[in-house]
Amino acid sequence: MNNNEQVENNHDMDYEKDNKKNKQYIPIEIYKYVSGLLTFLFSLAIVVKNIYQYIYSVKAEIFYGIPQNYFYENILGEINIKLIFVIVNLILLFLPVIIKRLGKKIRLSRIEAFGYSVIITTLIFNTLLTLVIYIISNNKMKYINNSIFSGLAILIIILIFSIGSFYIYFKFLTDNYNSTEDDIGIKNIKETQFTNEKVEKKNRLCENKTAYLINIIIIIAVIGIIIIFFINIELPNNKKNYEVVFERSEPKKIVVTEYQDYFILMDIEEIEKSSKNNINKVIFKKYFYELKKKGNLKMKYINIKEVLPDKQ
Repeated sequence: MNNNEQVENNHDMDYEKDNKKNKQYIPIEIYKYVSGLLTFLFSLAIVVKNIYQYIYSVKAEIFYGIPQNYFYENILGEINIKLIFVIVNLILLFLPVIIKRLGKKIRLSRIEAFGYSVIITTLIFNTLLTLVIYIISNNKMKYINNSIFSGLAILIIILIFSIGSFYIYFKFLTDNYNSTEDDIGIKNIKETQFTNEKVEKKNRLCENKTAYLINIIIIIAVIGIIIIFFINIELPNNKKNYEVVFERSEPKKIVVTEYQDYFILMDIEEIEKSSKNNINKVIFKKYFYELKKKGNLKMKYINIKEVLPDKQ
């Protein structure tokens, strides 16, 4: 056995030992980074919840004319779900950065990297599409709504950005395939060292460009997710779904909130119905409310296009 073969065998044995150590090390490192990210995100979520709770109760007092203390207990269900959705999406976006920080200690297979990139691409596509649809519909851009060409052009731009994101994420997750000695396959040690230097220099430049592009994608996606979260937050003045109390088959009261074992009901002053007998608009009597014990009330959960207080 010549010296080169002996060096290679020693290198293979060292690589196997390192590989075993890395397999034990990886779960601990991933847990450390992910738990740190989760702690930060959940702490931020608690702050957002408390702010939302306060803002909602203040706006409810102004909108309904009911003391704000009635609205502290039962307004967080929807916000909790939305916050969890935001946290999961942010973890998905930042996990590749965590994986990359582990360097050569972790390496996804190409199938794993492909699957993860598909998930991220779908997330980015849905975020951008939802944001664009909201902007167009709320700013009443009829020239875009009525134009097939404009809609198609916007969809193509979003698709191109999403496909580009897929490519960049996939490349980001598989870059270290080209940076290990065992992938080069050159027997001469001196030549391997020289080639390694060239490959590492080239990989470093590529990784810097990829990391820069990843940062841009993450910033765009995070901004999109945050905007969508805030525009979908329900406040009293934009709340559409109500439980409506029926008396003798006629809608008479709306449930504005629950307080302990009671519903807080407000009288309906006026109703506008569509041609299909659906309730389109409800005007309620502001400031006047009653606490009704939860029990055998005949109610129906209805989506109402517009709910307004009467003019006092």
